[in-house]
Amino acid sequence: MSTVSVPIGDATMDAYVAEPRAESGPAVIVCQELFGVTPWLRSVCDRLAAAGYLAIAPDLFWRTERGLSLSEHDDNELAKAHEMAETYDRELGMSDLVAAVELARKLPKSNGKVAVLGFSLGGHLAFLSGCRNLADAAVCFCPTFVVPVLEEAKDLSTPMLVNIAGSDALCGAEDQTVIKAALAVCPTAEVRTAFGGGHAYARVGGRGYNQPAAELTWHAVMDFLARTFRTESPNRLAVRRFLRVFASGDVSELDEILAPDFHNTEAWHQPVAARADGREGMRNTLRWLRDGFADLRLEIIDIAEDGDTVALRVLFTGRQVGEYRGIPGTGKYIERKQAHFLKLRDGRITQQHAVRDDLSVLIELGAVDGTVWSVYS
Repeated sequence: MSTVSVPIGDATMDAYVAEPRAESGPAVIVCQELFGVTPWLRSVCDRLAAAGYLAIAPDLFWRTERGLSLSEHDDNELAKAHEMAETYDRELGMSDLVAAVELARKLPKSNGKVAVLGFSLGGHLAFLSGCRNLADAAVCFCPTFVVPVLEEAKDLSTPMLVNIAGSDALCGAEDQTVIKAALAVCPTAEVRTAFGGGHAYARVGGRGYNQPAAELTWHAVMDFLARTFRTESPNRLAVRRFLRVFASGDVSELDEILAPDFHNTEAWHQPVAARADGREGMRNTLRWLRDGFADLRLEIIDIAEDGDTVALRVLFTGRQVGEYRGIPGTGKYIERKQAHFLKLRDGRITQQHAVRDDLSVLIELGAVDGTVWSVYS
């Protein structure tokens, strides 16, 4: 771990750098919140470096005061942090970000590809960097003041992942609806909601830290970066793409993802139309699940590969709005861990096995008396 100086005119902006062990990899510019380049922000860089990325956290407040690292647990420092954020010139900050991206492409450990990732204030900068196509990818955590700049998304062509906190006091339900609607027409944009998370839910040690929501978001971020920069094997990328179809509902993609002789070993207890072998059976499975659950997702927790098999633990999430196994829509939010084992041939999935806790789902939906069963999940 070290620092680097980013040339900006006749001056320089310092940046914390965490290097990957690999000879080179994609670079990720990590944009700070209102607290500056804190120990936690450095730990984010370290986490990205451990995953194979060159992580760089520029000191974005350098024009006002260099080296700020403030704490929300100190009232005076918290007040100063808010003052810094309120007086921060975001357009000037964007010019600093452009300089950081340009340098990141040239550093020895960089392969020339760059993503911009930011939190809150930094999430706003990351959002603009994506809209203005300044980098190769953008990731936003709880970005602030997005609605006033949504018009910029009309020309978005950069892959972008926007993580919204379901209970964000700085981005309420109405703003979230507006953001989702605006980005829904952008083919390169993905929006996910951290249900139960408030603003800054991903900041470890913070007042609003929500570990389950934070870790799930980090899995989604790593998945997004791996897909965007193709840093994994073709088999893993095919599996990640398969899981995304559960969220998108675009069953036409299955023709490219699944082999013609695909077999789902767990389909025997699903509706008759979903039991068919081949792609049509999985198309019907997806339609059945998406009719029953809104906001359906299978988020990867762990993934491993051995030969032609990819094994993964996922978190199944969704809100039951339609009929599911004879149960009318309850509006309940379901969250359950599952294990999946997929075999592949020539980059396409030929077979799916799964280990699921369907009984606890039925109990949670009120279809089974939970006092009769002892369920572990």
